[in-house]
Amino acid sequence: MHYIKHQELYIKLQDTYENYIGKIIENERTKRGLSVNDVCNGICSAAACSKLESGEYAGGIHILRALCQRLGINSDRCGTYLPQAEYDEMMDRLDILEYIKDGKIDRAEARLACYEKTYKKNPLNSQFVLFMRGRLAELKLNNTKAFEYYENAVQQTMPWYADRQNISCLTIYEAYMILGVARIKAKLHYETAAYNLYRLLLNYCTNSNIEKWILVCIYPKAICEMIDIIGIDKMGIMEVKDMLVHCENALNVLIDTSRLHYIRPILRNIISFKSRLGNNDDNINDYEELLEAIEKLFDKFGHERELFEWYPYYVDCEFCCVNELIAKRRCMTGISIEELAGDTQSSRNVQRIIKGYVSPSYNTSKKLLDRLGLKGVLRSDVIVGSGVEAYETLDKALDCIAMSKFEDAERLISQLRTMFYSNVEINNIVLEYLEIWLQMLKDEVEFSEVVNRLESLLPFKYSEIGKYKYLVKHERMILSTYIECLGKMEKYEAIPDYDKMTSWITNELSKKQFASIFEDLNMRYANSYGNAGHYEKSDRIAEEGIRIEIECERMHCLNTLLYCRAWNAGERGNVSENDKELCRCAYEIAKLKKQNIRMGLYRRWLEKQ
Repeated sequence: MHYIKHQELYIKLQDTYENYIGKIIENERTKRGLSVNDVCNGICSAAACSKLESGEYAGGIHILRALCQRLGINSDRCGTYLPQAEYDEMMDRLDILEYIKDGKIDRAEARLACYEKTYKKNPLNSQFVLFMRGRLAELKLNNTKAFEYYENAVQQTMPWYADRQNISCLTIYEAYMILGVARIKAKLHYETAAYNLYRLLLNYCTNSNIEKWILVCIYPKAICEMIDIIGIDKMGIMEVKDMLVHCENALNVLIDTSRLHYIRPILRNIISFKSRLGNNDDNINDYEELLEAIEKLFDKFGHERELFEWYPYYVDCEFCCVNELIAKRRCMTGISIEELAGDTQSSRNVQRIIKGYVSPSYNTSKKLLDRLGLKGVLRSDVIVGSGVEAYETLDKALDCIAMSKFEDAERLISQLRTMFYSNVEINNIVLEYLEIWLQMLKDEVEFSEVVNRLESLLPFKYSEIGKYKYLVKHERMILSTYIECLGKMEKYEAIPDYDKMTSWITNELSKKQFASIFEDLNMRYANSYGNAGHYEKSDRIAEEGIRIEIECERMHCLNTLLYCRAWNAGERGNVSENDKELCRCAYEIAKLKKQNIRMGLYRRWLEKQ
């Protein structure tokens, strides 16, 4: 009888928690040959981790993100919709990081003290506080104190780290704390100890087979800091060759992820290493021209220091408040409070959730979103899959479509069909969207039909754009392609107003927090307004997009935005030297990313001028 009751409870819990992220964690852990303790040590108990894998425990966002990163999984895979309490805490962390990045030490210290009083003590929260104190001490040039804080911070979750020859599990956060320890050790003249820590991190970066989105946060910074403490002039030829390979590999990771983290020191190091080796071919000239273009651009926009020196956590993290998503989606669907509550919730509780007075549990949030037609959204990153391979395949499919590698894209989309949960509606919507987008780019369907088919995938009419603040990721992808389609049709007057499309991005922090969305919208609208002859409006939007790209050290849309500014000037007939510099930089970035068609476009424009 006891066994039957236990089984009934287990089945009920499995039904309650659709265990997408738990399955991903379990599958990846098993694939890597790691024990539960290997992954969760210092983060949560083994029992809690096992329950998360089996679906008996939902897990808080910090635990989920840490476990995913320890397994080399992009932490956005575990979902970006947070209950009010977790959302508020994450925003408090972002505010502290903003103050530290801007050098506003007094404000950062005050907010950090408030954070420590407000949120309960657990290893991950204590770690955050200690780490931020280390950052602040380092800014105040108190290296001894900074070292103490960094060391205590990493000890919260990895007390054994200094004794290991290799690390199999590591979060971005832990990597940055170890980098902090190594950096301060070098400043305090313990160069050998610092070198060993940097080597430990480089071994992790090169041997752990982690997702590129995590690798790009750690690898460029680690290799550049390591080179700084050694000194290029002090290296032997074999070490020069070794470091050159690391720098070139780090640069390839930047290209693959369209990031600019540590791009300047990486290029300077590559140029120095090649010079040491007597390699003065055309290849070194390419690096020099790219470095010159990047430095001029960064100087123009006042980007003095490397972003990831001061942004150790939650860069470009698109987390949203699930309370607001529920509230906005209820308005969109027209469902009443009573209908939304159903048989499992009181109307009063749902009302309090919508107003942000109550932080809903995972189970409650899931049920409410299911009723609102958003099944699977709570733990999704565009789609919901049972393994990391599904997400990586989607990334590759999107890249292939963008690069016009249509046969590869079709093959990957076919693979995705076998990797998705078919009973999750957002998966089916994303697959249909990919096929529509692909058909549009291959000229297999009329643009007017594309517009109609895209609209059928959304829960609202295009005329209502701007009315709803919170849309989910796949809906924003659909809207982006809709704008692109109208531009190809030259129906610029039908494109929704830019201010309506971006009304939910309310301040400077949200522009950076949602940089991937903001950059894409700015690229689409800068192009559309420019093609329609609204050059001033196009310039303003392109300039803002460039600024955010540089501040967040991204290059996904950067060359397009740069060229847009130059092209507008050409159409007005008043091209300046600055415009030519912008186009040269666009050309160098396109060259770095091997975008041959764009290189030809930019080269012809420059020759014309």
